[in-house]
Amino acid sequence: MNNHMFIKRLRLKVLMAMFLLATLMSPTWAATPTVTISAHDITVKQLLQQLEQRSNYSFAYSDTDIPVNKKVSVNAKDKSIEDILADVLPDVSMTVKNKQIVLTKAARSAKKTATATNGAAATGVVTDENGEPLPGAPVTVAGTTKGVTTDIDGKFTIAEVPIGSELRVSYVGCKPTAVKWQGKPLNIRLTSQGQDLNELVVVGFGTQKKGQPLGSCFHCQCRRNRTSTGQHPYRCHPGPCAGP
Repeated sequence: MNNHMFIKRLRLKVLMAMFLLATLMSPTWAATPTVTISAHDITVKQLLQQLEQRSNYSFAYSDTDIPVNKKVSVNAKDKSIEDILADVLPDVSMTVKNKQIVLTKAARSAKKTATATNGAAATGVVTDENGEPLPGAPVTVAGTTKGVTTDIDGKFTIAEVPIGSELRVSYVGCKPTAVKWQGKPLNIRLTSQGQDLNELVVVGFGTQKKGQPLGSCFHCQCRRNRTSTGQHPYRCHPGPCAGP
């Protein structure tokens, strides 16, 4: 008889211990109720108020952590509050305490923080007005020494460019352009400077407008001496060729 009572009490204690352990280990989100709600173009604050009305739970949050004025649309049937909030507030974490749901800003992972600080590889393509790729176009990060030139297809890649950095692109005969790097591949189209290249004269130290050349320039007509064997243009006809 005593052994039977002892075993019965032991079983009761074991069951109570297991129940207590299961209660402590159960996730907080498991207690969130399911609701049915249909709303279009309402603020997050209005959504939380409607969820409170449809359940016995209240919300606790800070306006600085939660975008309460963000417009959202919800169409859910017998869906848990956790799943509803996960759809409209992916960057918010939720903790359930008794009948209260605490909303806080989700902590950013170390990987995301490092990406935002060091930046990701900036990629893109540079084309002209007609969409033709521009090979050899210099692409630089403003305020740094980082820069590359586009490949034969007009494409470029610059490693570790912080989001929001300014990329500067230039090309002969085109207007220099500056664009913001927002983490997505860029399609940079350069426009013509509108100046006829026939009006430019290439000299040893750059370009000058035709009609106003300075420095080492000369003009020579060699049509009158097609048999000349001179290696330099100004030696093709010694007499009428001006220059060095």
